[in-house]
Amino acid sequence: MARFEQTPLEAQAHLLDTGAPVTAVLAEADVLVSAHGDGTLRMFEPGKPDRVIQAHRGAVLALCADRDAGAVLSGGDDGRMVRTTLEGHSDCLASFGRHWVEHVAASRASGWRACSAGRAVHIWRQGVRHADVLEHPSTVGGMALDARGRRVAVAHYGGVTVHERGKRGYRPIKLAFSGSHLGVTFSPDGRFVISSMQENMLRGWRLGDRADLRMAGYPTKVHGLRWVGTLPWLATTGAGFAVCWPFDGRDGPMDRPPRTVAEGRGQIATCVAGVSGADIVFTGFEDGAVLFAELSAGGEDRVVRGSTGVAVSAMGVTPDLRWLLIGDEAGLLCHLPLRAAQGI
Repeated sequence: MARFEQTPLEAQAHLLDTGAPVTAVLAEADVLVSAHGDGTLRMFEPGKPDRVIQAHRGAVLALCADRDAGAVLSGGDDGRMVRTTLEGHSDCLASFGRHWVEHVAASRASGWRACSAGRAVHIWRQGVRHADVLEHPSTVGGMALDARGRRVAVAHYGGVTVHERGKRGYRPIKLAFSGSHLGVTFSPDGRFVISSMQENMLRGWRLGDRADLRMAGYPTKVHGLRWVGTLPWLATTGAGFAVCWPFDGRDGPMDRPPRTVAEGRGQIATCVAGVSGADIVFTGFEDGAVLFAELSAGGEDRVVRGSTGVAVSAMGVTPDLRWLLIGDEAGLLCHLPLRAAQGI
């Protein structure tokens, strides 16, 4: 397989070998935050020294922006959900003993915080001291809040359950499909729910009438899902390029092919990143290369980082597209100034 050569942009990168696998990356304003297998969070802010926070006693399994600006939520195999500010102060918000906290979510629209522990999803509503507990038939495989923060989708064995909060509690909508569902996401407009599965495929539902979608043809499991662009597009991993499904119109991707960008030269895509306001996607591959691609017809692929030999495990980009943080399975972080790149 042909390797991607090192790029001039890499000469301006800040490299940090942490020795701990990178499990997640996100952007909170202009700060990029990485989570690691040794329980640490690392924060990268332009013009300031990197910050390291020991948030967990074991691996960080999940990371999201908190409901309050200037903070993140994380979950770990130490059974804790932790809130960490961008100044580096951490507080344990909940502890579940031997149960791992594998998924966290929060909404600034509703003020909700949520996490999973075993078969249960725990939801803290703003102004309510106790958590609402929603049980499921098997271990939670994935969890997501919609844009309004009033519905939570939970992936588990046998399908997805969407819980909507009403005046008298939660109303569950059960979307059944046999097999293990490992991840879930709402479309930005809340009309569709998409799940990734143990099989090499995605399953989806249009919530208005529960019409179902089947997005297959992947050579491997789909581990990465990211909403990007103005259409919007659902960018996914699991193939030798980024597979991007269109979600405009009433029917979304029903009976429509995806757009494929960022050809990996035989390598499988392991990570995708982007922002909602720009029709672009960054794609990381199992050989460590990262490509930038435009989603418009005829757009070109550009190499951001050449092959390193270690799979990209997480990526994040700031909303203004000025900075990209790449993390890999060996713990190497690459902080890149995209403003120096031509055409990005």
